[in-house]
Amino acid sequence: MVQTKKKTSEGKDFEKTKVKVGRAKPGAANMTDTSFKSRRLNVHEQALSHTEKIERYVLETRVEKDSLEAQLQPLLPQADHYNAQSRKEALLGILKLCKERGNDELGHALGPFLMGRMAKGMVDSDQQIRNIAILPLTLFLFERLGFSHLEAFFASIWLPGLFVALTHLDNGIRSDGLKFLQSAIKHLPILVLPSFVRLLDLLSRHHRHCLNSNHRKEAITALETAYALIDAYIKNAVSNQGINSVFEYEWHSIQRSDLSNYLLRAPPAQTLDLPSPTAEEANLCLRWIGEASMDNWLEALPLINSGRENQRASSPEALAYSRFFEIIKRLYRFQKISNACFDFRSFLPKTMTNHARFHVILERVSANVEQ
Repeated sequence: MVQTKKKTSEGKDFEKTKVKVGRAKPGAANMTDTSFKSRRLNVHEQALSHTEKIERYVLETRVEKDSLEAQLQPLLPQADHYNAQSRKEALLGILKLCKERGNDELGHALGPFLMGRMAKGMVDSDQQIRNIAILPLTLFLFERLGFSHLEAFFASIWLPGLFVALTHLDNGIRSDGLKFLQSAIKHLPILVLPSFVRLLDLLSRHHRHCLNSNHRKEAITALETAYALIDAYIKNAVSNQGINSVFEYEWHSIQRSDLSNYLLRAPPAQTLDLPSPTAEEANLCLRWIGEASMDNWLEALPLINSGRENQRASSPEALAYSRFFEIIKRLYRFQKISNACFDFRSFLPKTMTNHARFHVILERVSANVEQ
């Protein structure tokens, strides 16, 4: 019988590994390890209670526990929370604390804590926060503290925030920015007027944008805000509240090859501590006020042509004439108060100033202002 040699297993390509009972099957040589370990991260600041945060701040700064500065510490971080509801609750809590304190404490906490929150809140993405929390806080501090406390922080902290709001891409933030500007004009006109021309420029841009976007109501609000700004200038100039020390404009006439016009020369940048607009920009701002009166002029034109514009009535034409008369009176007084060598009629459309009865209206305006 032929005997054959037994084959050895040395040259096998594959070999099945025997796994013993109760042991895990070994993995492949190219297997990726997906195991992980979880760890817990403890943020001690978040674990502290409201009272503990106050006590810790008092220990670090040695201020009184009942002071406004210490009581604000738990709320200030929440005012920057990513959740809108948390931000609103924190800001309403700050407002409640401020109403319980005196002017001295509010003035002490204004610069380092409150003014920055107010400026940042004007451009908050949530409309409720802007209108329910930030605007009431702004109005309250403007009414309670006034010029003496707010002067140091207004131009450096709050006013740049207002400029950002009035130039924001979001139309809602720009519209709410008008509310903040109106509150500043009402309570702190002397601090707003150094930026008179720049604010007029921003208002004119917003007005045109609203008209192009078919938001007529918001466009009217921008115009009314501009009128309030001009009225504030006139009022402060008349009452001699020191406006000329921080706000002076020089008017001069220039001759051009194609037309004779009057331009407003803005003061140097160091006077306002803000970027100064060019003479052309300032001229366009006031020209915008004149051109914006054209709607009221056209609406009241049937009444003007009939010579019955001075009669008291409640018709749409009479109301339009009343609004137009106030605009012309405002520009006339602005020229008179400024002691300027310019004719405000240069800011009005030629179709208006060339009308036969415009000089009659101008005489009535002059007589009304002189009274």
